[in-house]
Amino acid sequence: MGSKQKELVELLENVGEAHHEEFMDVDGEDPEWARWYAEKMHAEFERLMGRSISVDGVADLLAQFSRLHSEEAPDEKWASYYARKLLDFYSD
Repeated sequence: MGSKQKELVELLENVGEAHHEEFMDVDGEDPEWARWYAEKMHAEFERLMGRSISVDGVADLLAQFSRLHSEEAPDEKWASYYARKLLDFYSD
């Protein structure tokens, strides 16, 4: 795993923890979770990738990865899977 992927895994895990704390009262239920994650990680993700990235695009990808994770890589930790897929999508 490269340094960029490690940073992105850490970012996703931190945003995940923040989301868990924010939505603790409803046991994590949030139908707009992907948008919430995308907004929270947006600035840092753009910095990491060195380019402009749309919040909507990231939110759509996160929702898609959520559906595909158990199918494509059920034994891989969610943050590692999402980071790998985001880097694949946004890398030049």
